[in-house]
Amino acid sequence: MNCYHCAEPLPAGAETGTGSDATFRADLAGETRAFCCAGCLAVAQTIYASGLGNYYQFRQAPAKRQSAELPRELLAALEQSARATACLQESADESRVALFVEGLNCPACSWLLERHLRQQAGVHDVQIQLTARRLLLRWDHRQSSLQQMLAELQHIGYQATPFSPDQVEQQLEQESRDLLKRLAVAGFGMMQAMMYAVGLYLGVIGDLERSHELWLRWSSLLVALPVLLYSCQPFFRNAWSALKLRSLNMNVPVAAAMLLAFVASSWNTVMQSGAVYFESVSMFAFLLLLGRFLELKVRQRATRAAGLQQRLLPRTARRWHDNEWHTVALAEVKTGERLLVQSGETVPVDAAVVSGSAGADESLLNGEPALVAKRVGDAVLAGSVISGGALEITVTNSGSDTYVAKLTRLQDEALAQRPPLQLQADRLARWFVAGVLLLAVLVFAGWYPVDATRAFDVTLAVLVVTCPCALSLALPTAWAAATHQLLQDGVLLRRAAVLEKLANLTDVVFDKTGTLTTGQLQITGVRTRSVHFSDQALAIAAALEQHSSHPIAKAFHAYCEPHRTDQHGTAKQSVAQQQSAARLHASEVNETAGLGVVGLVDGTRYWLGQANWLPANARSAVQEGEIALADDSGWLASFCLQDELRPDAALLCRRLQARGLQLHLASGDHAEAVRACAQALGIADAHARQSPADKRDRVQALQQQGRRVLMLGDGINDGPVLAAADVSIAIGSGADFARRAADAVLLHSQLASIDDALALARQTRRIVRENLMWALVYNAVALPAAISGVLTPWQAAVGMSLSSLLVTVNSLRLLRGKTVAATLPPSASLIEQPA
Repeated sequence: MNCYHCAEPLPAGAETGTGSDATFRADLAGETRAFCCAGCLAVAQTIYASGLGNYYQFRQAPAKRQSAELPRELLAALEQSARATACLQESADESRVALFVEGLNCPACSWLLERHLRQQAGVHDVQIQLTARRLLLRWDHRQSSLQQMLAELQHIGYQATPFSPDQVEQQLEQESRDLLKRLAVAGFGMMQAMMYAVGLYLGVIGDLERSHELWLRWSSLLVALPVLLYSCQPFFRNAWSALKLRSLNMNVPVAAAMLLAFVASSWNTVMQSGAVYFESVSMFAFLLLLGRFLELKVRQRATRAAGLQQRLLPRTARRWHDNEWHTVALAEVKTGERLLVQSGETVPVDAAVVSGSAGADESLLNGEPALVAKRVGDAVLAGSVISGGALEITVTNSGSDTYVAKLTRLQDEALAQRPPLQLQADRLARWFVAGVLLLAVLVFAGWYPVDATRAFDVTLAVLVVTCPCALSLALPTAWAAATHQLLQDGVLLRRAAVLEKLANLTDVVFDKTGTLTTGQLQITGVRTRSVHFSDQALAIAAALEQHSSHPIAKAFHAYCEPHRTDQHGTAKQSVAQQQSAARLHASEVNETAGLGVVGLVDGTRYWLGQANWLPANARSAVQEGEIALADDSGWLASFCLQDELRPDAALLCRRLQARGLQLHLASGDHAEAVRACAQALGIADAHARQSPADKRDRVQALQQQGRRVLMLGDGINDGPVLAAADVSIAIGSGADFARRAADAVLLHSQLASIDDALALARQTRRIVRENLMWALVYNAVALPAAISGVLTPWQAAVGMSLSSLLVTVNSLRLLRGKTVAATLPPSASLIEQPA
């Protein structure tokens, strides 16, 4: 007798209830179950207590034997490790973790994990990637801790560790090796079975002795048997799992065709009469496995980018403490601490240089092969490799807050999603499989009265020729290849439906500042109410704008230290002025998106922004295009700012117009600046002084006309319109709020990649349509031929397998191998929480 949970043999006495282990028994669902140990008993009781007892009916294989509960020290160590590797990210009210789950082998395991975790307090979302054995969990850390989540996994029989891309790489490599072995066995069996089949076919034409015919039949059975028992095992295992879950997938007709063909051939061999199909079974298995091997390679390339941070960062850092350098675990490093990075070492955190100079190789982060010079005051990114010197740095971001950790998080979110079209195709495939099985029964029933000797041959050919492998592979292979290529081009998708929508756009709406322009605004002139007020006005404006990330605000950040500018633009300052202005700071600051900021500076309330937003008594003195400063008494000063177009903005606009897209410019800037930008780029429809609501309404008006709109923006004021557009792309160097609202993020400043993304989306749509069209045309032509008896089973196997191979190879055309550098500035911060 075996353990009910892990199926291992029971200890002596447990079966009869007389030994020392007789207590490992329990009444579950009205039946007494025996267990090998207390661990397995506890796990089974937890599963049934959670109402998840169906797991034992649906599981594909016995679970692992369970030991005692994990000690608290180990749970604490796992939590610390998760933080150190950025697998655990925490915000104000939510935690997210990526875990590698041992023993996650089948859909029943996924079902059990998901339902049990959703019953726990505070759990928001559970996503399981079965192929990578990865669990993505979001929960309210105020209600449950990671240690509690790990303990709950242990309670139902699963041990989880912080997710490591090395584990996935090893798993994919192991899967690839396993598939290659099965492919080799199937290939050898196919060649041998075909040789024997040729002898049998020629024997029909000639005069083959009975003994020789029997020898060929039995030899074919012997070479096909390892193919069935070893090479075909994944098809049978997956088909059985689907049937236990009362579902259908493409493995069901495949397994049915192989099993029926082998059993019928074996029966005919024993009975020494009738046809044999051993060569068809072997060929079918070989060609199907070859298609899956190619699809696995596409999936490997698409998932290799995940876990970037864990691959790049070292496990330790050299920290200054007690007047000497100490090597400590990276998890112990905190913001503000001082680290030393020497030549040849990798920077472990985002930081600022406080001493030394060296070159930084950031090619693994942004694709730029040239070294970037780093000096005192410069920022360095985690993952950079120092060369030609040593740097002392002060930590600005560590762990899950680094740029590369946030990039990894976005990649994981994108890879965890499936496009809506893929979900529809999966549902269609299930109905298609049900139709195929019903059709096979009808074909057999129709042929048997006509020609009973051919009824099985025709039915088998129908089962093989209509296998929906090509239909099931048409979308996932193309989507995986396109997602991988877009990431190489510097465009990171945040939502699975983006590719479908990008291919169907009719209009593009641009923000101006920071999107079509560099966003590096410069103050070119100051006009004040008092001739001696320039320094004070700049200091007040800089104090207010320290609380904003808008591109206009950044123009004032350079004036945190007081300056005095004369009418010729010459900066002057005095010690007294420095001491006076340096004390300026703002409080109670509120920002109105796209219009301005208001706050208290030394007890006086100031407004800084567009004229129509200022107090009424200050508006008349402001000229077109100026940003003005005012207080309760009225206008105080105006600032003129200038910005430059991005180098490839005009090229992007020309390419988009060549694709037949209508271009629109909606900016909060003044009319003259918007008009000049639109003329330079050839945009006919341009609108100035647009509030966030105005931009959103403009996009919605286009949508009401049946237009499909892409919005490009970067600022806080672009958040509403980015959320309203059919597709939105945020410039990676923009505000966090914009990136949270966007469907995709441009990881660098090369706008031409947006046109590349549109071209790739259209190519993906075309390839998916080609794949689907080929699958449908193939079935429309091959199915009648199979039903009429024209196609033999081995011919059907060749046709179906070549159809699947064609779909996979066609999807590989999306992998161009071209890489565009992703050059986000060190100060950029990617999304910190899902939209």
